[in-house]
Amino acid sequence: MAEQAECWEVLSRELFPEGSGFAVVYGEAGSGKTAFSLTVATMEKEALYINTEGYPTYERALQMEIPATVEFTDISDEWGLIYDILKIWRKRRFIIVDSINSVFRVSASYDIETAFKAFSLTCSLLKTMSKNAKVLATAQVSLSGDVPSGDEVLKYYSTSRMRLIRVGWGKEGKAEINGEFFGMYRIEKGGFKWISCRRS
Repeated sequence: MAEQAECWEVLSRELFPEGSGFAVVYGEAGSGKTAFSLTVATMEKEALYINTEGYPTYERALQMEIPATVEFTDISDEWGLIYDILKIWRKRRFIIVDSINSVFRVSASYDIETAFKAFSLTCSLLKTMSKNAKVLATAQVSLSGDVPSGDEVLKYYSTSRMRLIRVGWGKEGKAEINGEFFGMYRIEKGGFKWISCRRS
């Protein structure tokens, strides 16, 4: 098993090379996006965790013993997400959105134009915030499974991208950062663990 602290340190430098930025983590269902972001929250300790995924995230957070200093907020629509972002403007140094495109995928089935505009506005706000903070957003993937839904917008606004890819049907997978292999991981009861990682 890899030295966890070293892997996380290298990862942080690659996702946030300037000490801030807007990183997008994407992958198919079950690839470990929520486990990854909750594990990051345990290390950041004072993060704001904006949850659009519903109850299972809280169940996992309790299981992983997330510190009480991590603030959780629930969002069920795109305007609630935008409001929450504006409410904490310049007040947080680390913001996690899990996931950034789930509410927009639902809205798009009713009004794709409005959903696209709201999604673009959300990403623009997060990009502006990321000039002075670390923003980490998970993203659900399109039907092809290769790119996130709303990829053009996410690609335009994000400063780095990480893809989680399941290996087989187990709890292991591989991570790529900006298209390059970073490491192998395993999802455990205690969260996201590195099996191996690239050293820099």
